[in-house]
Amino acid sequence: MKLDISISVGGVPKGSKQVTTPCMIGRSKEANLSVAHPVMSRKHCELFEKEGTLYLRDNSSLNGTIYKGGYIEGTTSLSNGDKFMVGELTFKITILESSLTKEQQEIVESPTFAIPPESTKKPTLLDQPNSNSDSNIVTILEPPQKIPSR
Repeated sequence: MKLDISISVGGVPKGSKQVTTPCMIGRSKEANLSVAHPVMSRKHCELFEKEGTLYLRDNSSLNGTIYKGGYIEGTTSLSNGDKFMVGELTFKITILESSLTKEQQEIVESPTFAIPPESTKKPTLLDQPNSNSDSNIVTILEPPQKIPSR
């Protein structure tokens, strides 16, 4: 799946980057989307696709990942245009291209589509392909100013 991820800090846009899934987001240079900010863990969270659905997984990060007002525990599905937060950082997801064919996408979007029970299993790290590509590594934010402790 091809995505555009826009990042803003306190409502101020800071940039965007096109990535493909799976995409590790974190402070590490090994992350597919490297974000230089102290609230980010080295491998904070990951976006991945399974059976045409985009998922967000928090990787037991120190500061957590917030989606729809609550902290993610494990994995949650995302839709086009959804936003999630890490501290004051807001990430907006735009799906540019799905890995599904046009016919498969029409089936998934049809009102009579039903998910078989075996598809409802929560994905695990073992379900994901290994991605060691350096092609998506980018630092979007400059090192931030010191954030006061809570």
